[in-house]
Amino acid sequence: MLGISVYRYPKGNEVREGFQSFSIGSDSLKSIGLYPIEQSNRQGFYLYDRDSGCEYRDKDSTCQYSGYLNITTYDYDLGKVQGEFELTITKPGCETITITDGRFAWQYQ
Repeated sequence: MLGISVYRYPKGNEVREGFQSFSIGSDSLKSIGLYPIEQSNRQGFYLYDRDSGCEYRDKDSTCQYSGYLNITTYDYDLGKVQGEFELTITKPGCETITITDGRFAWQYQ
C-alpha cells in the first residue's frame, strides 16, 4: 500500500488561511509501471480546498477524473519507492483541478 498526503496554506503559513490538502495512493502496487487512476481501479485520491469548500474524491460519483501513478523505482528489499503522478479532476460547481509533474520518493524500513 502506498499513500501520499500533503497540505498547504497558499496564503501563507503564518496566517493559516486557504488550507488545502491532497492525498493520492494505491493498495495494489506490486512493481514498477503505470497505474491508471480511473473509476473502478484501486488507485485513489482526495483533495480539499477550504476557501471554495470543494471536496474531490475518487468515490464521489459527481467527480470526473483521469490520471496515473507511474512507479519508477520499487525495491522491497531496500525499502525504496519512487514515482510520479498526474491527475485532472472536474466536479460541478467547482474549479477543474489539474496536477502535473507530481513526484515522490520514499524510503521505508
